[in-house]
Amino acid sequence: MKKISGLFSIILLLLVAATASAAALTATSDSTSNTAQDAASLVYVSSVKIDPEVFYPYEQGTITVTLTNAGTSSVGLSNPDILSGKVHIMNKDSWNTMSFIGPGSTITYSFLVKADPPDGTYFPLFTVGAQNAGSIHYPLTIKVDSADIQAGISQKPDTFARSTKDSVNMSIINPREQQ
Repeated sequence: MKKISGLFSIILLLLVAATASAAALTATSDSTSNTAQDAASLVYVSSVKIDPEVFYPYEQGTITVTLTNAGTSSVGLSNPDILSGKVHIMNKDSWNTMSFIGPGSTITYSFLVKADPPDGTYFPLFTVGAQNAGSIHYPLTIKVDSADIQAGISQKPDTFARSTKDSVNMSIINPREQQ
């Protein structure tokens, strides 16, 4: 009976040691993961520039997104993208590698895009993966307007002669809504 009791004690001791070891490993792994998530949570979209401000249907332009790292450690970023059915990225393969943004630094992604009709306001989503911490998402606002630019001559000479120079005043009106 003493042998069984001693054997039982050894097995129980081994189980307790194995459980404690696994718990310590899980805690270390979780804290590393939480550190990465905490660092990534301090990366934010600090500016967005859309050019032109209002797209004509099928017009190409640029969307420039700048991210800032307000944290104290570097964060790896990968696969920046703009998700939309109406705004298409023309330079999709520009960022095939992971980029790191250091503490207090910024990183800028410029997308060459084309906007599809019909007229309206669209809300594509900028997204970028953060190493060991999921993704960062930021909604954008894109306007598409097919109103044509209008031009009119407001002042001109009565006649035009090759030998003289004269002025012509034109008024150009862009009826598109500005952001």
